[in-house]
Amino acid sequence: MSRGVITTWTSSRRPAWSGPGEGEPSPSPLSTAFPPRPWSKKIRQRPAVFLDRDGVINDDRGYVHRWEDLVLLPGVPDAMRRLKQAGYQLVVVTNQSGIARGFYSQEQYQTLTDQLIQVLAKADAAPDLVLHCPHHPDGQIPSLSLVCDCRKPQPGMLRQAEQRLGLDMAQSVMIGDRATDLLAGQAAGVGQLFLVGSNAQQEARLLENVPHRSADHLAACVDQILALRNTSSRI
Repeated sequence: MSRGVITTWTSSRRPAWSGPGEGEPSPSPLSTAFPPRPWSKKIRQRPAVFLDRDGVINDDRGYVHRWEDLVLLPGVPDAMRRLKQAGYQLVVVTNQSGIARGFYSQEQYQTLTDQLIQVLAKADAAPDLVLHCPHHPDGQIPSLSLVCDCRKPQPGMLRQAEQRLGLDMAQSVMIGDRATDLLAGQAAGVGQLFLVGSNAQQEARLLENVPHRSADHLAACVDQILALRNTSSRI
């Protein structure tokens, strides 16, 4: 399995490297954009909430890459703001095979993500880190048509976030609308897994041996997360 490239950036910093050129090897996901921080054991690790993008943050209309096609789901900015206020790091982890398939470019994806971050920042809900996998084994772009360890259900993106931000994975949460999202969370050692959206019941059939909770949408999911956290803090 090839270790693939993941483009990373936060709302305050853009990466100096945005992908391999034609014929260039794909580097390890842990070596792209930002090096891991030398976290000390004395520094308290923080929990994160990992969020899939399409179907969790915005309506999944299939290969969304233009701002005019991106529709935030109801209550999303407020829900993300509540998580930040509760002390969670917010990390978006999204498969973007449309890049490998040639439907849109890395630059188009990056422009859309910048716009999304700006809108969320106005609601004090900007993610701390955004990661995407541009690969697909059956893609049309040769340098991106590969089996990688960052495309969910592989845990590469979550592992990169863990090293980049110094996260407490056991106290972290994964929220997705597909079984592959939760399987990536499980493989990365994430403590709580949540399935959201209208297809949750169908996707849950693929998670028979994976403990998880369900919610209709992100806002309802956040209600559960914060309630569970308050309950455990009183024990």
